[in-house]
Amino acid sequence: MSEDTRPWHSPPIAPEDLHRQHLDDGAADSHSALQGRPEAHDLVYRTQGESPPKRDFNDLVYRFNGSPEEAKEHSRGFYQNVADTRNAPAQRPASAATPPAKTAKSTKRHSEDRPLGYKEKTPPPPPRMVFDEVGPSYWFSNPADLSEQAAAMGLDYSKQANPTLSQIQKRSQTLAQGDIYVYSGHGGQVDGKPHLAAHGEADQSKGETPIHYPRVGLTGSYEQSGTGFAVSQLKDDIAQGKSGVPMMAFISGCEVGAKDLSGLNEAGVSVAISAGGKASERDAPGQMKAFMEVLTKGGTINDALKAVNEIVAQDNQHKFNEENIQEPFTAVFRDGINGDSTLEDIRRLNALVNEARKNAKKETPKP
Repeated sequence: MSEDTRPWHSPPIAPEDLHRQHLDDGAADSHSALQGRPEAHDLVYRTQGESPPKRDFNDLVYRFNGSPEEAKEHSRGFYQNVADTRNAPAQRPASAATPPAKTAKSTKRHSEDRPLGYKEKTPPPPPRMVFDEVGPSYWFSNPADLSEQAAAMGLDYSKQANPTLSQIQKRSQTLAQGDIYVYSGHGGQVDGKPHLAAHGEADQSKGETPIHYPRVGLTGSYEQSGTGFAVSQLKDDIAQGKSGVPMMAFISGCEVGAKDLSGLNEAGVSVAISAGGKASERDAPGQMKAFMEVLTKGGTINDALKAVNEIVAQDNQHKFNEENIQEPFTAVFRDGINGDSTLEDIRRLNALVNEARKNAKKETPKP
């Protein structure tokens, strides 16, 4: 290896070359001794004993202080195509590194990294106010609408007008935690057992129970037929439902009283409210709204019962037929709830009931 530390592109000029050009150090007029015009490469690069190499662009423009490899790398950017960049975004330098390609592992879906057997949890649907209304209340231009009360409670509103037995059963089996079930219609005792009325004639070949109830229309009294829906069936549907237990049931069904609804508490419903009996379609909507509004404003169950029973008393004063006199609203409670409980108290107990229900299902061995 040479010990010459001068830049690689400026090698020493041999004495004979100086003599050939009359440029030796002893010449008195060396500045005027040039016999001919030197070549450009003579001023930039000279290698002894070899023909001058092909000139690079940087040889004609500037000197680079480094090794040949470094010089080539340094000059590489000057050979890139030049484009009109007056209105174009700034380009990345030629030497900028290209981001590494994504590996197979980084492109995997997040779910593939989860343990075997993992199932994505679907968030539960929001709680609802599920309302089934049986009877042509629209005849009196007074259909029950609890949508505003449901919204104030933070509940989705879902109403069926004149549902059939299968429609009522299907909905009662989908009741879930935080729901309120409302039934407004007709009811009576069939073979000593309380039944609510579903719309449409009963199909006795399928074991459906016919139910008849008196009605007062524009032309007088008449008997209405429907399909009986046993309160015990409602209890079983709630108890066996896959989604959970509702927190409250509000039943306005003529001859079906609070005592007849106590089975709903056994199924897990915290509060079951009865509208007593003989509530006409013109009375029920206003009574249910008054009850719900008191709970919405933070009142207790007793406060709500008091408010709605004041309306019942006023309505009864205008009824001349004792058979149409409505009984006061009453309620039955599950352990942990009483008349002094608020809507939030009912929600808390309902959450505990559903948690215990889930744990019981986990502990129950499969057959």
